[in-house]
Amino acid sequence: MSILTYGTFRYSSPVLFNDPFDIQTNCVFKGNPELIHENLVERVKQFIDTEIIIDGFIEPWKSTIDKVRHLSRVSPKENTEKFFRLLGEYAKSHFASTVEGLAKDVAMVNHVLDREMRKLRVFCVTDNPANLLMWSHYASNHKGVMFEIMDFEATELETYAIDSVKYEEHPYPMYNVDEIVDAMLFGEKTLEAPDYKKHVYRKYNIWSYEQEWRVAATVEEDNEQLFLDVPIKEKQVRSIVFGCECLDETVENVMKKGRGLDKNIEYYKAHKLADRYGIGVNKI
Repeated sequence: MSILTYGTFRYSSPVLFNDPFDIQTNCVFKGNPELIHENLVERVKQFIDTEIIIDGFIEPWKSTIDKVRHLSRVSPKENTEKFFRLLGEYAKSHFASTVEGLAKDVAMVNHVLDREMRKLRVFCVTDNPANLLMWSHYASNHKGVMFEIMDFEATELETYAIDSVKYEEHPYPMYNVDEIVDAMLFGEKTLEAPDYKKHVYRKYNIWSYEQEWRVAATVEEDNEQLFLDVPIKEKQVRSIVFGCECLDETVENVMKKGRGLDKNIEYYKAHKLADRYGIGVNKI
C-alpha cells in the first residue's frame, strides 16, 4: 500500500535482501593461482614449438623465446628439455610474488566492491506475472498484489539501467590463470578491470525461477538509510493484479488509492485454473 500512498517505488540496500549472497559475494580468482608458473612455461613452449612470430612479448620473454628457438635447432633435445626444467623452477620461485600480489589485488577489488555495494539501492521486478513462486514468496501467499510497470528508462538517478539478472553457478570471477599468464607475457595492458555492473546483475542460478530484472541507484557513502524512495513517473503503473487469495477489503482499498495516483490504471483479479497448476486473470 505504501507504493500507492506515497507514490514511490522503494529501492533497497542489498544488505536487506533475502539472499545474503546477492551482490554481497566477493569476486574470486578463477582457477588455482599456484599453477600460474606451470601454465606460463607451457605457453612459452607452445610459442617456441610452433615457430609463430608473435608481436607484443615483453622482456624477459621475448629474448628467452628467441634464444630457446635457436637452442632447439642447434642443440640436442635433452639440452632443450633441461632448459625447460630450469625455466619451470625459475618461474615457480620468481613468480611466487605474483601469486601474493594477485591475492592483494583481489582483496583490494573486493574492498572497493563492498564499499560500492553499501552505496547501492536496488529495485527488483520479474518479467513473468504468472509465476506461482513469485506470488507465494513476494505477494503474501497470493493475498497481495502485483504492479505492472512500464517505462523503466534510466534517469540521472539510476546509476545502473534496467537489465536482466544473469544466473550463474559461481561468483563473478575477477581473473583466471590464462589472463594472468597473458599479462606476464604481453604486459598488464591485457588485463581488463573488473566490471562492477556484472557483479550487480549476477545471482546464484538456484534463483533463476524469479526471471528477475533490476535497476539500481547509488547514494552518498555516509547515507545510513537502507532504502531510497523514488517517485513513480506519470503513467508508469499500467495495471494492478490482485492475488487469487486477495481479500475483498484489500481490493477495495487498493483500487481507491490507485485511482488517486492515476485514474487510467487497470485492475485485474487472479483466479486458480481448474485444469493445471496456474493462474488466470479477469479484468475488474
